[in-house]
Amino acid sequence: MRPAALVLTFCAALVVAPSGPASAAPPPTSPYVVVLDGADTDVGAKIDALQRGFGFTAKLRYSSALDGFAANLTSEQATLLGAVDGVAFVQPDITFTAAGLAPLAAGETAPAGIRRVGAVTGSQAHAASAVGVAVLDTGIDLANGDLAAASGTNCVKPGTPAVDDNGHGTHVAGIVAARNSGAGLVGVAPGTKLYAVKVLGPKGTGTLSQILCGINWVTANTATLKPTTARVAPRTRTPSTRRSAARPTPASRTSPPRATTAATSRTTCRRPIPRCSP
Repeated sequence: MRPAALVLTFCAALVVAPSGPASAAPPPTSPYVVVLDGADTDVGAKIDALQRGFGFTAKLRYSSALDGFAANLTSEQATLLGAVDGVAFVQPDITFTAAGLAPLAAGETAPAGIRRVGAVTGSQAHAASAVGVAVLDTGIDLANGDLAAASGTNCVKPGTPAVDDNGHGTHVAGIVAARNSGAGLVGVAPGTKLYAVKVLGPKGTGTLSQILCGINWVTANTATLKPTTARVAPRTRTPSTRRSAARPTPASRTSPPRATTAATSRTTCRRPIPRCSP
């Protein structure tokens, strides 16, 4: 046989020779959040051990607000991890989307503070939030058409609507969610549903038991009313602030009332409460 024929025969054999089994593609993964039960004192070591045992790499680790991690896992890994001692639960990761913007209505004014926190940019204001805000304060003016407010509970006079008899709660409610309707001042999240939780009386004071009553109401009604934020706004005021009381300090958001030594700032009402500009 000539050399050329030998070469052709060898090449043909390479083409038709059966190949070995192809390597299987790795199973698909999805993002998951794994929360530990808090029993392990060394969270990092626990996560390291789980990584070695199940063959994944944690993308994020948590050890302050909660113990756990985020990782891309196969469905089998997720199932097996859920049965491991020390794992509270395994949940698919989900995506949250920031609330959209809407054009600032003609005639509407955005106070400097609202722009400062980024609630209004240029001529665009934030749209209403899909969840509500419970305002723990002196109540809210439930008849005010600029607010989408409902009575939650009255811890000062139980059994009666949580109507504002001071003005401060309505002022806070206006800052939070005054409508983008083309008249007056716009709030941070215009038109968001508000729940009046009255824990302070006509003098702007309230007791620990009243504050706890308000927090208890929010906790008991979260599933139904879906309020996402509770704002407690105790403060001191001077006669110069009249009914448009000073803004609450950050430390007073959810803690019981305490004495405040900071001087209150004067506010100038451009129209009846709730909306006053600093």
